[in-house]
Amino acid sequence: MGHPNSYQDLSSGPPAANFRKSRDNDYSVGGIVIRAIICVITLSSSFLGVAFRFPESLHAEIVPDSVKSATFEVRSELGHTRVESRVLQARVELPNDTSSILDVSMLYDSDSKLFRWQADPVPSIHQPKDISQTLPRNSLIFLTGSKFVMFWNGWGSAARILVRESCERHLSMNEGQVEVLRVLEERRGDIQAGKFLHEYKEIPFTGLDRDFIVSKYTAINRGLKLRDVSRVSNNWQIVEDGPNGGSAVIMLNNKYKVLSVNVSAK
Repeated sequence: MGHPNSYQDLSSGPPAANFRKSRDNDYSVGGIVIRAIICVITLSSSFLGVAFRFPESLHAEIVPDSVKSATFEVRSELGHTRVESRVLQARVELPNDTSSILDVSMLYDSDSKLFRWQADPVPSIHQPKDISQTLPRNSLIFLTGSKFVMFWNGWGSAARILVRESCERHLSMNEGQVEVLRVLEERRGDIQAGKFLHEYKEIPFTGLDRDFIVSKYTAINRGLKLRDVSRVSNNWQIVEDGPNGGSAVIMLNNKYKVLSVNVSAK
C-alpha cells in the first residue's frame, strides 16, 4: 500500500515575471529553456519502520477500542502454524444514510506476507473476543506458501464443501487493515443489499451416498462434520465425519476436483 505525494519544481507556474512559459511544463529565462520536473514518490507504510498515516476513509471507520490482536493456529504443510490474528468492528455508512457495523477478522503470516480477511454484511450484536468466534461452524483454514485456503461445509446437510482462496499480500497486518477499509468503502452498496463480500467455490462430494449423509436417528439432520484438511503430495485430503458414525476421506486435486471418495464404517 502506498501513498503518492507529488513534488513540483516549476510546474505550478512561473515564480517571477522574467519567466516565460514556452510550452507545457517548460519555462524560458533569457532564452534558456528550463524543464519543470514532477516527481512522484511512493512511500510504504512500513518504510524504514516509520509509521505512516493514511487518509481516513469517508464512509468506513474502525469502531474505537474494538481492535483485539492475538495469534491463531491454522493447518499448514508443516502440520500447524501460528499466524497473527486480529478482530475489530467496522462502521460503514451506507448509501441510504443508515450505517452498519461489521465484525471483521484478519489473519497475517509474517513469513509469506499473506493476508486474509472476512467481513460478512451481518449486523453485529456482540463483538467476538477472538477470531475463532468469527469462523463458521465446520470450517478450517489452511496456509500454503502462496495462499490461505478456507474449507467450509456450509449450511445444511449437503454433500459438498465450499472453498475460498485468499492470495492477498501486504507488508504488515496494519497495511492489510487499511486495504480492508478501502474495500468496505468501495462496496457500501453491496453491504446495504445484504450481499456476501467473499466468493466461495462449491465442490460436490460425488460418491457419498444418502445413508452416510442423512441422520437416521434424529429428527434434525446434523450433516457432515469437517474433521481435518491436509496436503498429500499436490492433492488435498479432506476427512468428514458422518452423522450416523463412520468417516469419509475425500481426495481433491490442486484445482479442487474430486479424485476419490472412501467411506469407512463406524
